[in-house]
Amino acid sequence: MEVTAVKLSEQARAFLAEIVAEKGDSRKTVQAYSTDLLQFINFVGDKEDVEILPNDVVAFLSHLTHEGVKESTLQRKEVVVNCFYRYIQAQGKVDRPIGQFKFPRREQRIPDVLSIDDISRMLSAIDENDPYSIRLKTMIIIAFSCGLRVSELTGLKLNDVNLEQGFVRVLGKGGKERLVPFGHDGAKALTEWLMIRHKLNPKSDALFLAKGGHKMTRQSFNQELTNLAQTAGITKRVTPHMLRHSFATTLLENGAPLREVQELLGHSDIETTQIYTHVSSRSARDIYDSIVGDGLEEAKKYN
Repeated sequence: MEVTAVKLSEQARAFLAEIVAEKGDSRKTVQAYSTDLLQFINFVGDKEDVEILPNDVVAFLSHLTHEGVKESTLQRKEVVVNCFYRYIQAQGKVDRPIGQFKFPRREQRIPDVLSIDDISRMLSAIDENDPYSIRLKTMIIIAFSCGLRVSELTGLKLNDVNLEQGFVRVLGKGGKERLVPFGHDGAKALTEWLMIRHKLNPKSDALFLAKGGHKMTRQSFNQELTNLAQTAGITKRVTPHMLRHSFATTLLENGAPLREVQELLGHSDIETTQIYTHVSSRSARDIYDSIVGDGLEEAKKYN
């Protein structure tokens, strides 16, 4: 049976529509796939689908590698373009199988982290004379104790907190939910915050509120954290994500199994977690309790 050739751009539209219909990926994810495919088609030219070759994919990925594109981005683009090629192949348009592209290994940059002493200094520098100060303290403790991304932290809602059982329900990347324990410090801080949250005249069900009673934004938390670090005399530039890095690194440095840390962080790929790996032999439960169970002051002895 003779196949009808169509342009790659037309195939891309059909491919994306099928993804939406079958997988139900988020709008943001589909937009990323669309951008990846457009970049690929611009590179190889909007030729007919029957003309596409595995070498087109390899050349595209090699080009991105030489351009210095971040490895995680490269891997996403490889998956999208490979799936697109196989989509065309399944229609009988091409018959050459596609191989696996080998990315040149790059030295991974270890994320900047804060020591427990740094975090304690920042907490000590907070003058808890108003609800906003207590909210900031609570956000720092929860971000560190749970290893949350800043979007996950600011996205928490009141009904995501289970004080009785000691965990928060977190909505991570790709809409994946996970339950993360917050320990003694987290429970104490959350209890204090929830007792005074009403004073900010809430206009949102967000756990953490900004002035006016609206949901706290990532940008606002970032600025408050930067200002607090300066007040505490910390010279390095402090960002919200450093609290997450610190959580992971502290656990792994003290012997927590990589798989458990991966689950707590919500990483889908364990290779993402491996960047934090350090050598030690302590058990995950003991270390987790020492850091977020018995309090920051008690945890200093493990540093």
